[in-house]
Amino acid sequence: MTDTELLGLVQTEIEILQGGTEWGITILTGYLLIAYVIGRDLNFFQVSFVNIVFLVLAGSTIDSSVSSHAVVGNLMEELYQQNADFALRVGYGRTEMPIVAWLRPAVSMVVTLGALFFMWSVRHPKTK
Repeated sequence: MTDTELLGLVQTEIEILQGGTEWGITILTGYLLIAYVIGRDLNFFQVSFVNIVFLVLAGSTIDSSVSSHAVVGNLMEELYQQNADFALRVGYGRTEMPIVAWLRPAVSMVVTLGALFFMWSVRHPKTK
């Protein structure tokens, strides 16, 4: 593949990452709205269903983020091996992934756990 083709694939994967982030924010917003507006009124089955669907969709976006970062890393490694100027300027070409490749999924997991705790706190308010 030429440098131009590889850069096109990198750009496509970055767009997929951005779309996945938007999808994750949409899922999170919907879950938090459900928790805040009607969380207290849901029965056990409904809460379980909402939590399971949220976890599956959040897990899917996290998995998509990890795999897209891996693809970008592999493409950038190939560009680096071809001595492409872009890859050399960005600093790819190492075997380890950049910190952002692991930071995004880690933050997503923390936010997901925080959302679950928010649902729990809405359903179990502190008594005075």
